[in-house]
Amino acid sequence: MSRADRLEVTRRLLLHTDLIALSTYPYVTPEAARRGRAEGPPPESWLDVWAALDPEKPLTVSGTGFAAEDLVVPAYGFDIRATPGLQAAHVQRLLGDLERLGARFVVWWEVRDYDEGYAFLREHGFDDPALLIWKDDGLEDGAGRPRPAFEVWKAWRARPLRP
Repeated sequence: MSRADRLEVTRRLLLHTDLIALSTYPYVTPEAARRGRAEGPPPESWLDVWAALDPEKPLTVSGTGFAAEDLVVPAYGFDIRATPGLQAAHVQRLLGDLERLGARFVVWWEVRDYDEGYAFLREHGFDDPALLIWKDDGLEDGAGRPRPAFEVWKAWRARPLRP
């Protein structure tokens, strides 16, 4: 399905929604898989196309994340380089763009990497490669140490709410 087709389907669905809710993990894209690395934050206007679909409906991000460690999932052809610095840059860009667009809320998918949970599942015979995609999205690493992105997130949360 082409991008134009996806946007048309989305426009039709918007007739039956109260808001525009995105789930976005921009480091896991076909382009990133071909390059073998995440490129950092998406272009500055990447959310504008979604917000413009229906300016009367509020934009939200119902789930997002960005890997802070390399993502290697041979089953999906992913060998994507990622770093805590790229993750922090993504959080800064995302929150800035959402503020500019008047978004209502954003949900970060993983507060802490789920290394222990993944190890537990593997020990019990559940080894689905899809679990690796989000394993290192945490604002804290698997040991609970805050990453630079967590400081960016906290700084945004400390700001006063605007009506």
